[in-house]
Amino acid sequence: WSSDVCSSDLAIVVMSSVLMGSAYDMSVAWMHKQWADTAAQAACTAGAMDMLYAANNGSTSTPVTAYNFLSSSSGDCATNSSNTMCYYAKLNGYASLGLASNAPSNDVQWSISTTQPANSNSSPTLTKTLNGVPAYMNVAVTENVPVTFMGIFAHSLGMKNSWNTIQVAGHCNCGLEGTTTAGNPQAIAINAGSINGF
Repeated sequence: WSSDVCSSDLAIVVMSSVLMGSAYDMSVAWMHKQWADTAAQAACTAGAMDMLYAANNGSTSTPVTAYNFLSSSSGDCATNSSNTMCYYAKLNGYASLGLASNAPSNDVQWSISTTQPANSNSSPTLTKTLNGVPAYMNVAVTENVPVTFMGIFAHSLGMKNSWNTIQVAGHCNCGLEGTTTAGNPQAIAINAGSINGF
């Protein structure tokens, strides 16, 4: 009888430890998720300001020509870090060296488009400016966050390299607002998109 009690007590202790450890890891992941969203908003705002500068100056280039990103429809800061989005993402802790499988790492990707984001409230739709610059931008920040207790538990079950990290992502849609489908924008619209699940 006493050995059964000890076994059940041990099982409760083990399960409680697993649950508390997992809760800790998820709390850390949630915190990193908020940071990723903040970095995405900062990067998107910076990129949209460059788009607004180009539109108001009749240019297809950003203020610093060497860092111009307007000639591409998308990019990844791991391979092309010389633009304002990557700079502001880095200031917020995301150097974007690229995602490494099962290891702490992060990546920042951006794209510009003439298609208005679904969660935008701009009306009527401005698809591009008079100088031909697309009016909308999306920035996605993805991070592999290291886990501690979940990793220990997974390794104890023989699942090697399966729970070293958990992936979180932050997104932001932003763009230029105007009064016609192709014209001079008057403002920058920032509308943080829904943050993806883990």
